[in-house]
Amino acid sequence: MKHTIIVICISIVSILGCQNSFIIDNNNIRAIKFYLSKDNQVPSDITDKNNIQRIVAELNKAKRELAVFKAILTLKILYADGKEQLVLCNNNRIKVNGLTYTLNKPITEIMDEK
Repeated sequence: MKHTIIVICISIVSILGCQNSFIIDNNNIRAIKFYLSKDNQVPSDITDKNNIQRIVAELNKAKRELAVFKAILTLKILYADGKEQLVLCNNNRIKVNGLTYTLNKPITEIMDEK
């Protein structure tokens, strides 16, 4: 009986621990490029490490939620090893790797903060 309870507790802790993983890997980010989706504009770059860390921290606070939206802003996260990750954004929703999340505040507000 004790063994069963211990196995159940470990399973629950493992499942809950897996749900708290980061949405975006914040290690070795070189830059973030952002594009307005409706314009074929030259992307703007964010290369300041403090600004990058702040933006990624806000994105990682997002809560998983099913939603359908049209992206108005695209973030391209560039890593030092050449890897890239796309984040589609609309107001307070983001889509990363096919999963949608809701932010605590609009993406434009996050991007504009200094």
